[in-house]
This record gives sequence, C-alpha cells and structure tokens, in this order.
Amino acid sequence: MVIKVILLDLDGTLIDSRKCVGELYNHIAERNKLKPPTSEEVDSVFHIPLIQGLMRIYGIPESEAARISEVRYDVYDRILPLIEVDSNAGNVLGNLKRRYKLGIVTGRGSTTYRILNMFGLQSYFDIVVDRTQYANAKPHPECLHVAMKKLGFKPEETVYVGDGGVDVQAANDAGVTSIYLSRTNHPNARYNIEKLEELEPLLMGLS
Repeated sequence: MVIKVILLDLDGTLIDSRKCVGELYNHIAERNKLKPPTSEEVDSVFHIPLIQGLMRIYGIPESEAARISEVRYDVYDRILPLIEVDSNAGNVLGNLKRRYKLGIVTGRGSTTYRILNMFGLQSYFDIVVDRTQYANAKPHPECLHVAMKKLGFKPEETVYVGDGGVDVQAANDAGVTSIYLSRTNHPNARYNIEKLEELEPLLMGLS
C-alpha cells in the first residue's frame, strides 16, 4: 500500500471546538426561548451538522431547525475564540506536507477557512472540502469522493483521519484507510491513534 494523500477532519482532530459548539447550541436555545441542551446532548451531536443536531435534540423538523439556527451568525465573533488548536498541529502538518498531499474534509461550513486562518493552518493544505461542497453529510462518503476527485488520487492511495464514528464509517465506505484519533479505540477503524503526533510514525510504517 502506497499512501499519497492524507485527508483530515477538522473539529476534534486538529482543533478542540467543544466549548465553542456548546456555546453555539446554548445561544440558539436562548434566542429561541428553548431549554438549553445538556452537555451530554451536545456531546451526542458533536460530530453531525448543526441542523441535524437541533433536529435530534429538540425533535423538530428540518425546516424548523434551519429557521432557529439562523441566529448563529451573530455569535461567531464571540465563540470562535473559544476554539483551541492542537499544539503539535503545525509541526505534524509541516512534516507530512513534505511527503504527502494534504486535505481537510470537514462537516463544518462557512467558518472553516476562518478557523484555519486563525491558527495559520490553511497553507498546509492542498484542498479544503467543507460542508458547502457536498450534499450528503458524514457518515455518507461523498465528501471523501469529492476530495479524491479534486486531488486526482484513488481510495487505495488515501487515508482519512478523524475523531468520530462517522469519520470511520465514511472512510470505510469510501474505500480509504480509516485512522481513528481518540483516547479510545474504534473497532471498525483500520488504525487507532491517541495523539496527532502518532500519525507520521504510523504512516511511515505503512510505506
């Protein structure tokens, strides 16, 4: 197996956005006079798009979730600074960029480029595929197919690194090598790592 492309999820993989996401859901609840979600509820929807998360938490239809989510745009300036980047991200990405094509494949939408620029990460990536560029959210593999098509590489030449079960399923269904980044192992992932800095040694072992 010759790996040529490293695709990475953003939230939970390169950045810690749990505080930010929690504040976003709380803001939407407050502005729409809804019960604030519990931390457990926010954790349960962390890896899915906002509208789907609102649908799941409040049991509302998609049209209603889209309507109440519109207030998110007036809070981004306040909550985006709550995001923290992995302290090793720059070094790891710099080393990987010398050997591989790199891409972001994320379920995050319009704030993706803003966040990458906040932390000086955008220059490491050959492509960025955010939620605006594909129709079907993860775990559907469409986002990975979009990325591979843009780069011109095959599934067997590609790995996808993510911290959620939806990332593992999307990778497996796309035929790319799944790498699960978490303190716990995922039974369906091809490989499991606990820290971002473990990625490069793993890939070198696959060469």
